[in-house]
Amino acid sequence: MRFLTLVKKEFRESLPWMCLACVLFVGLGALFVDSDEARRAGTSVDNSVVSWCVTPVSSLGPLLLLTSLGLGLVMGIRQFYVPAFDRTWAFTLHRPVKSSTIVHAKLTAAILGLTLFAGLPWTAMYLYAAAPGRFMDPIMPRVLWEGWLLVVSGFVLYLGTAVSSLHRAHWYATKVFSLVFALALILVAVISAPFPAPFVFLGIGLGILGVQVYALMRSQEF
Repeated sequence: MRFLTLVKKEFRESLPWMCLACVLFVGLGALFVDSDEARRAGTSVDNSVVSWCVTPVSSLGPLLLLTSLGLGLVMGIRQFYVPAFDRTWAFTLHRPVKSSTIVHAKLTAAILGLTLFAGLPWTAMYLYAAAPGRFMDPIMPRVLWEGWLLVVSGFVLYLGTAVSSLHRAHWYATKVFSLVFALALILVAVISAPFPAPFVFLGIGLGILGVQVYALMRSQEF
C-alpha cells in the first residue's frame, strides 16, 4: 500500500468520529454565538469577548478545546490502540511499506482530521462573529490564532494517546505517563504567557511525543 492509500484508510476509519465532533461543535457553537449575540443586543454591557485563558470568541473556547481534545483522543485510540487490541498490527506492518511510512500516514490523517473538522469550523465561526457590526466591539484577529492553539492541543493529546497505546510496559502508571505529560503541557499552554509562549510549549510536546511514536514503532514487533 502506498502512502496516499494508507492516509485514505486511516482517514476513512476515523471519519465517523470526525463528523460527529464537527456536528456537535458547529451545532453547539452556533447556539452559543446566536444566544450571545441576542443577549448583547439587549444590553449595553461590553461583553463581546469573554475572558477565558486564551479568550476565544464568547463561549466557544471551552467547546473548541473539548472538541479538539476529544477528537485527538479518539483518533489516537482508533489508530494505535485498536490495532493492538484486535491484533491487526501484523497485517498492517507486513505490507511492502516501511513502518515510518505507516506512521506518516497516521499522523497525516490525524492532522487532516483536526484541521478539517475542528480548525476550519472554528475559523468559519470566527469570521462570522468578527463580521463588521456583528458585535458592539470588534473581535481582535489574535482570537483566531488563540483558537488554533486549542486545535493544536488536540494533536498533542493524539500523540500522547499514541505513545500510551504503543507502550509495552506492564505498569499502567508508565503507560498513562505520556497522557499526563500531554495534558500537563496543554494546561500550561492555555494558561501561559501571551503569544508565542503557548505555541512553544505545545511545540516541545509535539517534538518529544513525536520522537517517541517513531521510536516505539521501530523497536517493537506486533
